[in-house]
Amino acid sequence: MMPSVVFLDANVLYPRTICSWLFLLKKYSGGTLFRLVSSQDSLIEATYHFRKSRPAADGDVISRKYALIVESLDDFMLSFSGDVEYPGKDVDDHHIHAAALSCQAKYLVTDDGGFSEIDPDLLPYEVHTSDSFFVLIAENSPSLVDRVIASQLAYFQDKGKEPRLAESLRAAGCPQFACIIETHLERMAKGKSTHDVASRIEQPELSRRVS
Repeated sequence: MMPSVVFLDANVLYPRTICSWLFLLKKYSGGTLFRLVSSQDSLIEATYHFRKSRPAADGDVISRKYALIVESLDDFMLSFSGDVEYPGKDVDDHHIHAAALSCQAKYLVTDDGGFSEIDPDLLPYEVHTSDSFFVLIAENSPSLVDRVIASQLAYFQDKGKEPRLAESLRAAGCPQFACIIETHLERMAKGKSTHDVASRIEQPELSRRVS
């Protein structure tokens, strides 16, 4: 079965916590679950916001961020047709829709509320916030979430820092996934299974599988 194509909007590319979880989930899945795709337009916008949040940062910091994202994506779209119908109201989101259509995305991950106002039947892809997409992954592949958690714990241990995984996710606007991570951590510490964690935590209905 081919991995699903996931198109990433700019607003999920520049927040460090969200970006890290997206790329780590892809890495530890071996690329078999989904492919991460974005466009040059989205990355330019993400770089703009990243620079705006760090006005005094060295140029190398911004360049490394840009290069890391491009390297971590499965596909980076330089060109696509904009001659498509867009059912949303915000014209600034037209290029996101066009790019998602061009790469035949099954999922669009965006924290732009404008897409949630569009009738889902008018879109050929499923729209998720970063939070709901992470929850969807946790429902379908809890063992993958465990592997990423283990890698994060090892990373922070090597750095001599306290891992604040759930706190960072809440600060990044992912409260549902933060709750899931807390429960995963508790069960992993006790050597218990995490297979049903996401399904037991109260959350918006997510009926479709990542497949």
